[in-house]
Amino acid sequence: MRREGAQSRTRLAATGLRKETPDGESAKEIWPARVRAPVQEKHKKQSFTVPCSPKPKYRDDSSIFDGLVEEDDKDKAKRVSRNKSEKKRRDQFNVLIKELGSMLPGNARKMDKSTVLQKSIDFLRKHKEITAQSDASEIRQDWKPTFLSNEEFTQLMLEVCSDLIFESFIFLEKEII
Repeated sequence: MRREGAQSRTRLAATGLRKETPDGESAKEIWPARVRAPVQEKHKKQSFTVPCSPKPKYRDDSSIFDGLVEEDDKDKAKRVSRNKSEKKRRDQFNVLIKELGSMLPGNARKMDKSTVLQKSIDFLRKHKEITAQSDASEIRQDWKPTFLSNEEFTQLMLEVCSDLIFESFIFLEKEII
């Protein structure tokens, strides 16, 4: 019986239906998908393995491994680049926060980032209010001649107003007397 198996294996190998590796391994390892078909030989039933689809005799696993290594290297390079960019951004943010904190009035102690930002917002709001008030109290440019500065115009207006007030007092005195 063993002899028949060897003969049928040789016959199948010769027909190309079953392949063996140089190590003597059967096609079972190379072609896991197989069809078992009965063969009649002198009224004895025997089965043999027929591959469903031909596959290469040997697989080149090194090329797959190299591809995975290349992808890992690319992913690692991307991650390193992204981490470097993120660190640069964080460092620049910290430098700008420190600079902003040093510009704030009354900076006696070290402040955390949120305090620096909150004090900056408060300062800018106050500055905006002061600017709005000074704009409202500022002499309108259409009242003032262009050759006079704001201070000269203010002085001139004060003199005129004081003269008017003084003359109105004199006028009232004459009326009363």
